[in-house]
Amino acid sequence: MIACIEMGIDVNCSNNMGNTAAHVAAAHGRNNVLEILMKHGLVKDARNNLRETTMHIAAANGLTNTCKVLRGHGVSIGLRDISGMTPLHKAVSANHAECVRFLLDHGSSLEDGAGRFKCHTYVIDVMLGAYATVNGSALHLASMLGHLELMGMLLDRGADKEGQIPMHAHRCIGLWRYHHFI
Repeated sequence: MIACIEMGIDVNCSNNMGNTAAHVAAAHGRNNVLEILMKHGLVKDARNNLRETTMHIAAANGLTNTCKVLRGHGVSIGLRDISGMTPLHKAVSANHAECVRFLLDHGSSLEDGAGRFKCHTYVIDVMLGAYATVNGSALHLASMLGHLELMGMLLDRGADKEGQIPMHAHRCIGLWRYHHFI
């Protein structure tokens, strides 16, 4: 890789999906490659065609160590992709508890008032049909997907349980509380 860089290859060039070498490295947890790219002028918050940064990709894959490397180089944790999802949403939707914990510990917002994301899941499909725009809190997403451990973590950190959480989420919160105190 260093030889390619020394030959003048642009570390920020992208493929037809808009992914740079850093997006690919982040997807596979190749932290050594990310370090090299960062040292040679990588645009830290470069986005692909879905407006995902390397942090979105690492969080979606539950690569906490990669998130740490990226954050150490100043990569943002609060940017939204084309669907309005932040890296926290990506980690919550894939049920990556360690990654969620890291993002929360490093300033990811629990309640983002502007946070609305497009969510196409079985639950939303059954309830509303096709694509729907729903409340964008991480707690809401965790509740929709039935990720009880993450719901507990988010509630313990002060997530707003009184917000616009759908009825099935309230049932999940009750189930979490029951499980938590047994």
